[in-house]
Amino acid sequence: MKKYIQYFILSLQLFMIGGITNAQNWVNLGSSTPKEIKATVTESNNQSIRVLFDTKGFNTESINEGNAVYQRLSIPGAGRSQTVGIPEC
Repeated sequence: MKKYIQYFILSLQLFMIGGITNAQNWVNLGSSTPKEIKATVTESNNQSIRVLFDTKGFNTESINEGNAVYQRLSIPGAGRSQTVGIPEC
C-alpha cells in the first residue's frame, strides 16, 4: 500500500510540473475570464442551417515539438479531435 501511495504522489508531482510548463493563457475578446462558446441557430430549413458562434476569447498554449514551438488555440466548451494530423476543433 505504501508503494502505491508513493507512485501516486510521484505521478501527481509530474502532472503538476507538466501543467506548469504547458500553462494556458486567456486571450480576451470581450471577457477577462474564460467563457464557453455560445452557438445560436439563426436560420434553418430543409436545405441549410445557419449557426452564429459567439466567443469572448480563447486560450493559447505553447507546444514544444522538436526544435519548434507551436501555439495551440482552444475555446472553452469546444471539442477537440483525437485524430492525429488533422486540425483540432
